[in-house]
Amino acid sequence: MKNHFMIAPKTGYTSMSGILSWDRSNRLANQSDWFQAIFTGGDNTGVRKKLICIGLLPAGVGLGYLFYISLVIGLVVSRYFSGEKDGIQGRVRSVIISWRRYELHLHHWFLSSLAGAIFALQGSSLLIPELLYGFIGGLVFQGIYFYSDWYRIVKRKIS
Repeated sequence: MKNHFMIAPKTGYTSMSGILSWDRSNRLANQSDWFQAIFTGGDNTGVRKKLICIGLLPAGVGLGYLFYISLVIGLVVSRYFSGEKDGIQGRVRSVIISWRRYELHLHHWFLSSLAGAIFALQGSSLLIPELLYGFIGGLVFQGIYFYSDWYRIVKRKIS
């Protein structure tokens, strides 16, 4: 029987029509490559972006069409106020906290995620939940989807 999966070079995952499937025989040898390819924008940034988009479907089904409308509004607002590319300052300054030899970069997607988690845990919101979580989701989506350095929160100072 032929193997219908194509093994991607230098990674531990296999792909079948763009759908991610883990190749268990290469798991230990290539686990860090797999993580890099999916979550850090390595060899296959497109797969990471597809997974993010697929992750929005259950939330929209559960919260309804207002979620998607406010998600688009959050995305547009975030695109307007943020920098065009990685490392370019946007209309709103980044929150960077210096501590000894390190810098803690509190990305807008990270701060939005914290705010959303606090609202969800307290069971309260400023708006109806569909609008609030959609808007916050748009901010988070933009920060992760459009930047390749989204995962760099702590880094060493350059001196």
